[in-house]
Amino acid sequence: MIRENLVTGLKITSSSKPDPICEPCLAGKMVADPFPSSSHHSTKLLGLIHSDVHGPIKVASHSGFKYWVTFIDDSGKFRAGYLMKKKSETFSSFKKFKAWAENQTGLTIKALREDKGGEYMGKEMDDFCAEHGIQRQHSVRARPQQNGVAERANRTMEQGIVSMLHQAGLPLSFWGEALAAFLHVWNRTPTSAVPGMTPWETFYGNKPDVSKMRVWGCVAYVHIQKDKREWGGLGSHMEKCIFIGYPPDYKGWKFYNPITKKSVISERAQFDERYFLGIKESVPSVIPTTTLLEYPPTHTTPSQQPSSVPFDISPPGDSDEESEHFGDVYDHGGGRDGSAPPHPNVPPHQSPSLSPKRNWPEDFPYWLSSMSPEPPSSPRKPLDNLPPDQGAPSPPDSPPRPPPVEDGCVNQSCGCGNFLDSI
Repeated sequence: MIRENLVTGLKITSSSKPDPICEPCLAGKMVADPFPSSSHHSTKLLGLIHSDVHGPIKVASHSGFKYWVTFIDDSGKFRAGYLMKKKSETFSSFKKFKAWAENQTGLTIKALREDKGGEYMGKEMDDFCAEHGIQRQHSVRARPQQNGVAERANRTMEQGIVSMLHQAGLPLSFWGEALAAFLHVWNRTPTSAVPGMTPWETFYGNKPDVSKMRVWGCVAYVHIQKDKREWGGLGSHMEKCIFIGYPPDYKGWKFYNPITKKSVISERAQFDERYFLGIKESVPSVIPTTTLLEYPPTHTTPSQQPSSVPFDISPPGDSDEESEHFGDVYDHGGGRDGSAPPHPNVPPHQSPSLSPKRNWPEDFPYWLSSMSPEPPSSPRKPLDNLPPDQGAPSPPDSPPRPPPVEDGCVNQSCGCGNFLDSI
């Protein structure tokens, strides 16, 4: 103001420099510093593990889980996770992850970074890390940016779950299956943090096989083993299900049957990735054929389903608890692919178990009479309107056919009510 002569009467007589610290100014203007990206990354597997807990989720999974905890390797960004019913299960989940990861790699965890949440700060957790020489790294209170790797991973997983459930039209209770499938695919896709490699390759040392990946939530025709068919050789060879994941303990796929409300694990299935049973508008619709007798209903019962229950879900009505670990452990495979329905005379949009309940074979006449012939492609002309040389010949022993009469019937014994009294 003095230099540009903006005011009058202002004079500065002191030659000392202004105080670099102005407490009143700091009290009114101090803000948080920006959080630049960290330039330090671990160069060895398990050198640093990022972890964070997500939840509670308002809608519990089929087995009552409301949280998940993630563990991410800093060097290769390989992700693993565990479902939990309570936050207090974080310590037990970390012990399981430590045992599994160290056994798979032959290395040991060097450091653990988390947000200093109460689930990480128990005495058991401190003693366990101190006993195994694991360095603890805590972020400052209410500063999730310092634990950004795990925080961003949880946000990406949540967004992926929402997208998958919306596309498949499945209830929110399937978020556990969606999360497991999302991690399965995510670990096998490239990331900018590790150029030229996938997280799977950095962790296991070999390239992942993606030939068995399918669109999550799509329609799947699952093969029914012969001893599981209710009607034996006459029973349907397939059941119409929803594809929901890749079970790590099996070499196959995992499906959900919406009719029996049971989950199925099978290595043989045909996928129709164009349709989703959860969305009414996308259900395949094919006009049923009536050239053969309709398949008898199967009336599937729970006791006739495979006894094995997937490790990560217990569908509605089951009492078995799902395993909370859904990290990648094995490379999954199995099965051949195709798009045609398994049986040419069974419409893919209607499972035999959806047919009305009838007794078989006592109701065989009903099944036969309920069949209606297909409508002809063009209307047929009456034979009486054809020229005499084009009509159907009469049997040799039958009486000659009377000529057609336009005003009434000439056959007194036919009972049609149009008999002419006089001709």
